Amino acid sequence: MLDLPSIPGQTLGNPSTLMRPPTERLSYLDAVRGLAAIFVVISHVIASHWHWMDEAKLALMVFNGNDAVCLFFVLSGLVLSHKVLRDGTPITANYYQRFALERMFRLYPAFLLMIFIYYVYLHHAAGFGNLWRETLLHNPHFFWEEAMLVRGHHDHFFPGWTLGVEVAMSLLVPFLILIARQGSRLLVFFLAASLFAGWFYVSQFIVHFGLGILLAKHFDQIQRPAQPEKWWFRHRLPLLLAVVLGYMVVHYYLTYDLPKALNDLLYSILQLNDYTLAGFIAAAIIAYVISSPGLRNFFSMPFFNFLGKISYGVYLSHWLFTTYTMANFEALKSQFAGGDELVFFFQFLAATLLLSILSGLALYHFVEMPFIKLGKKLAAKMAN
Repeated sequence: MLDLPSIPGQTLGNPSTLMRPPTERLSYLDAVRGLAAIFVVISHVIASHWHWMDEAKLALMVFNGNDAVCLFFVLSGLVLSHKVLRDGTPITANYYQRFALERMFRLYPAFLLMIFIYYVYLHHAAGFGNLWRETLLHNPHFFWEEAMLVRGHHDHFFPGWTLGVEVAMSLLVPFLILIARQGSRLLVFFLAASLFAGWFYVSQFIVHFGLGILLAKHFDQIQRPAQPEKWWFRHRLPLLLAVVLGYMVVHYYLTYDLPKALNDLLYSILQLNDYTLAGFIAAAIIAYVISSPGLRNFFSMPFFNFLGKISYGVYLSHWLFTTYTMANFEALKSQFAGGDELVFFFQFLAATLLLSILSGLALYHFVEMPFIKLGKKLAAKMAN
């Protein structure tokens, strides 16, 4: 969901960084983001109609949209803090203003366009003129609240709640970086305290962004460990698989309802739910990708880079095709699959993926990139 920045060799912060060679773009993290977006699409296709089937419940343990969103959040914390931590960029009032401006131009234009499209599509029966007259005068469908990402108003684009989290938590990243600069332990303590405070007082997703910042702070050690002979590094793949499989077991019980004692332990005592647990798993997966030269090369392939670049547009647009199909489910199933539910599922999935990729490509080139450039240009003027 985020544009991964290029990382130049020349820096303006810590003088010691001037001696570093140019650093490659973190294209393999683009790939992870792109795959997560595809997982979101698959999960929403399954959940739109087939969620009640046992086979679908098991499939959602792998293609789980909530888990993919948590991976987005951890990645956001990493990529927004990596260059700043590496270069020692001072976090001043001017820096924060430029940072916030670039974030708004990065996230809002494509989102606002898609919200407009969703709104017109879902209420087109009222007529375009009447719809907007009522919207301006009475706002019966809470369009303005949803467009401004007001919490609890996501009726036209339900996944929009994640954009509210993305914007709010992104704007906290510079403050989390300031804490991280005082030491990783202090940031860990802050994140633990946030969990202890509970979801009512502090957003649980601050932990996801904080985990990403911790990955950024220790990026070099993860990518090139000082002691690769350590047992945990040599066996990091089996350890990761054990962690993921353990989480999938928890996912299984979440799908079929947890026993009350375990539910109370996770939710009430440890203040952990599936989102929080998914954040830790996402951080472990990202750390493994960073530490593996083979995976870094594999995910740097052009196809994966392409998916990463258009991932935000895929995420924003896929809901339209899912909504349309669900509104016309029986007619489309009869027309294209002869009434066969399984055949229609695969047709629906393939069509949604293809249309979402094409829409994501159009959004990237005609909306995202022009506004990203405009945001950077305006931020550069603020720096002068």
